[in-house]
Amino acid sequence: TATSDNAHFRASIDGDNLVISADANETEAAITGTITIKAGNAYTEINVSQARSFTGVETDTATLSFADVAQRTTYSTEQQIWVQNGITFTNNKASSTTNVGNYANPVRLYKSSEIVIEAPGNITQIVFDCNSASYATALSNSITTDAVSVSSDMVTVTLDGTSKTYKIASLSGGQVRIDTLTVTYCV
Repeated sequence: TATSDNAHFRASIDGDNLVISADANETEAAITGTITIKAGNAYTEINVSQARSFTGVETDTATLSFADVAQRTTYSTEQQIWVQNGITFTNNKASSTTNVGNYANPVRLYKSSEIVIEAPGNITQIVFDCNSASYATALSNSITTDAVSVSSDMVTVTLDGTSKTYKIASLSGGQVRIDTLTVTYCV
């Protein structure tokens, strides 16, 4: 048998398949639940989540430029922070063997560094304008858990809009150079 602890989710067994369905999420928050599958005395639980609906939700877009250091508010060999139009971009050295670089036009990010992007509202999309197609490929190789697409020197990450913060825990594709980034977020 298959049951759900939340009436929004329906669960059933169809032969060897578990079928989970739900109506559209018309709320302003993600809906979560637990599906319990039982066979005799044995059972297992699966956590499920449905992202919030974006129907009727207003979004705004802001761009952060790395053209010069005017937008950089903090710099050390361990960290740099850039702030513009409500967007905060943090580059942490993390486990990188290379110190954070003192560069603009473009900003340089090194392998194994950590990147954090924060917006005034929940983020639905980030577009990185990299300095070349090879840097775009290196960046996209570091993004494994979200929908990502690459077109020439542009990397687009599509998110579910449930967080104001986006993190790349460790750049794995080598050095990345970025000219600008554009963030779309819910207002």
